[in-house]
Amino acid sequence: GLCWLKVSWKCHGSVMEVSHLGLVVPEGLCWLKVGDQKRYWQKGKVMLFDTSVIHAAENEAPSDRYVLMMRVWHPSLSSTEVAALNWIFKCLDEPEALQAALEEAEAAASQLGGKGKGKRKARRKALRVT
Repeated sequence: GLCWLKVSWKCHGSVMEVSHLGLVVPEGLCWLKVGDQKRYWQKGKVMLFDTSVIHAAENEAPSDRYVLMMRVWHPSLSSTEVAALNWIFKCLDEPEALQAALEEAEAAASQLGGKGKGKRKARRKALRVT
């Protein structure tokens, strides 16, 4: 089952949500609080929440808890926005990807041989997120 933690306020700048699947959890002793709502992890149950909202977690048991954490795109994002964010994260993970895209944009602009608007258009086309 899925437990959606609804909160009284939300930051509209969030692009990801986080889900936690309880794998090994001392029931009744491990909780997650998002905003003013507190929920206890349960084995085999998923909790989905927006990390832009103030949140806290606690394990009050003497044993460890194990939760599988997965990040998912916010459902309000368009496929174009997701593609752009994927490209940005790729560039953060692999800075050479950005350098390659910039070099490709410069080469495309040079092939046009023009100045100003033509070069800018070529750069935009070469940097288009696919």
